[in-house]
Amino acid sequence: MSESQPTCRAITRDETVPLRHAVLRPNAPVDDVYFPSDEVDGTFHAGAFLDGELVAVGTISPEPRGADAPGGAAPTLEDDQGCAWRVRGMATADWARSRGAGACVLELCTEQARASGARIAWCNARIGAVRFYEREGWSRVSEEFDLTGIGPHFVMERRLVD
Repeated sequence: MSESQPTCRAITRDETVPLRHAVLRPNAPVDDVYFPSDEVDGTFHAGAFLDGELVAVGTISPEPRGADAPGGAAPTLEDDQGCAWRVRGMATADWARSRGAGACVLELCTEQARASGARIAWCNARIGAVRFYEREGWSRVSEEFDLTGIGPHFVMERRLVD
């Protein structure tokens, strides 16, 4: 394995699919890793590369958190104003974890959203990813909840402007 730092750039939805499937839903049909928000205007897909290999992916798109959000995570003023963006499909190859690839993808996604007028970013974070998000400045805003067939999660968010 290389000791190089990851580089991040925009990628296509189709480039996200192999890692999304392998990491997030390996026992589900590949169609389960295509999200409706992938096709929303403004959606941005990011990838991190180590030595030219795609090792982490993530997607962000304009999507307010609804009143029916899981875990009791109430919508924010930013949701009401259409300034909330949702991160989905964050996935990092096992061997590339703790090397900055996920952080690089998340930062590129949130910078893109901020540049497009987002004031807040949010996600449904798997239990195993909560500490990652917290290290990146995100906060839990819900009680723990279970997504059927996927497992326990928390809604997390990060303010993108002061």
